[in-house]
Amino acid sequence: MRRDSIELTLPLTTPPAFAAWLARYRGLLASRLFALPVAPLPPGDRRTLAAAQAALRAVARAEGEDSSAGALMAPEVQSRIHAAHAETRGRRDGAAYARLVRELAGHLAFELFCRARASAGAAGGGGWEVPVPAPARLLSQRRGVGIGVAGDVSDLRIRDGEIVWTAAGRERVLPPAGVGAGDVPAGISPIVAGAPVRESLALALVDENPFRLLEYHPDKQGNALSLGERPVEEWRAALRAALDVIAGALPLLAAEMALTISTVVPVGWFAEKHESASLREVVGLIYLSLHPGVMTMAEALVHEFQHNKINTVFHFDPVIENDPAERYPSPVRPDPRPLAGVLLAAHAFIPVAELYRAMLRASHPLAEAGWFKSRFREIIALNDEGMAVVNAHARPTELGRRVIDEMNAIHHSLLTDPLRG
Repeated sequence: MRRDSIELTLPLTTPPAFAAWLARYRGLLASRLFALPVAPLPPGDRRTLAAAQAALRAVARAEGEDSSAGALMAPEVQSRIHAAHAETRGRRDGAAYARLVRELAGHLAFELFCRARASAGAAGGGGWEVPVPAPARLLSQRRGVGIGVAGDVSDLRIRDGEIVWTAAGRERVLPPAGVGAGDVPAGISPIVAGAPVRESLALALVDENPFRLLEYHPDKQGNALSLGERPVEEWRAALRAALDVIAGALPLLAAEMALTISTVVPVGWFAEKHESASLREVVGLIYLSLHPGVMTMAEALVHEFQHNKINTVFHFDPVIENDPAERYPSPVRPDPRPLAGVLLAAHAFIPVAELYRAMLRASHPLAEAGWFKSRFREIIALNDEGMAVVNAHARPTELGRRVIDEMNAIHHSLLTDPLRG
């Protein structure tokens, strides 16, 4: 792969070139948040939205743009930004829009508040305060914490250093250290929203993403959270083992993943199959089932991470300009797919093939198994089918042409590598 590559298929540098796309995406989230219209909202919700926007500005002034923009990447926050934005387009449901704005403001304020918990009450964020109407459920999957707010709570306000509310006629205060501690004053109940896998990655134990039931695969029925009756520790161990495989073979890709993916939502355990999904509306979150094979888990993590990368780019560039109604055969799906779907599949599986090649080159113990090289050849063959369709039919944008050229270069090197056997 040439050193002037766009680096959207495999990273070549540290920090990765994809970091610039993530920064651009955070800017998009901020612009959509501040562009949300207030006219359709009742007065109370207008004040709540304005307070949440002011809180983000206060944190940006006190701690810098990176700190404030990072809060927008919380799955609970970015999903509501996109959902509320969608409600402002076309036929608007005023009640749904108001509900999404309340949820967005609450989750954003809670995420900003939780920074103090994560940093042991370090920097202050400018004295902001956001009123949150009860009842409510405020979550931070990536931090593993949440609170449930009872309906009889009044005057709930989230500040930089505390949560203040009134219950049973008394004002109550919850500092950052109290979230998740289990000893919470009346009116608020703690929620275990996630379990840590690595410093930058959490396994979600609660998921209220408004897009979670969207489904693009004929063999799946949404992405409902389920541990599949397996213990949390088994999930954490499986994810860590798969991440170790990726980091050992493709350290630059592993670093890029750590920069991007914050949350894995479990969607069951299956011995004979594997399910996974990503959504354009929530960059950094993936849905994943548990499987006993470490390479199956590693493949799925790389695959869904690649979808996250292209999903980020899709917010700014379509990559290909083919009509979505056009249908083409896909090497990995039973149903004919839009060409974008075929492109996504090849873009996801080319780095998976690179993972197998790197492990073969390093004589990884797993590469000694009889099935390993067979699977390597199978993935390359699937990519060859997919790239043939993409090369024959794609009408790429300028950026898309560079991405496809990059994919072709990596695939050709895999196709002609003697390790393929």
